[in-house]
Amino acid sequence: MNVVGALSELAKDQTNRLALRKGNGIGPLISLLTGTNAALLVNVTRAVGQCAREPDNMMYVRLAHSI
Repeated sequence: MNVVGALSELAKDQTNRLALRKGNGIGPLISLLTGTNAALLVNVTRAVGQCAREPDNMMYVRLAHSI
């Protein structure tokens, strides 16, 4: 939970959003959305929301969501 919270803070920076995409980090974040821990879900949605600010990342969000 704390790691995902840190990722959501890091993802506020464009360089870090690019690193998350290039490191294939978006898919694992999306997969966490099936959990039931409310605090984790809040942090995951923040991190994914930050990543979604980049148009190029949207393809990865869509692909991960369809898996």
